[in-house]
Amino acid sequence: MPEIEERADSGAKVLVHSRDEAVGHALRFTLALDGVEVHVCQEAGALLSSPVLKACHCLVLHDDPPRTDGCALLELLRQHGALAPAILLVGLLTAALQARAEAAGFWLVLEWPILDNRLIEAILSQVRAQRTQGRPYV
Repeated sequence: MPEIEERADSGAKVLVHSRDEAVGHALRFTLALDGVEVHVCQEAGALLSSPVLKACHCLVLHDDPPRTDGCALLELLRQHGALAPAILLVGLLTAALQARAEAAGFWLVLEWPILDNRLIEAILSQVRAQRTQGRPYV
């Protein structure tokens, strides 16, 4: 698993929206090993009021139709000042959904469940890239 430069107290933060508690628990456990704080919100309202919204390094949004439209949620978060790159997790990735997600501004779209380290590697690559470019959100 890739490591970020400052392991113990990195200050890196990830904001996750998922109604599936297993998603949050898995990310929290795995990314803690690399010194990344994971904040999980199950409701959109909690995301909007999260103190981490404008300071996170990466957003991970779980598309859960019909309850949650990940693309519409990202647009709402952008209107509220969220600047971090966003990853969309979907149950079934179609060409139409991929195009819609790209148009909404998602950096990456992945089908859930993920059976490898692509999500973790993507999050850590964003943390590293932002630090390298001198643009930490924290």
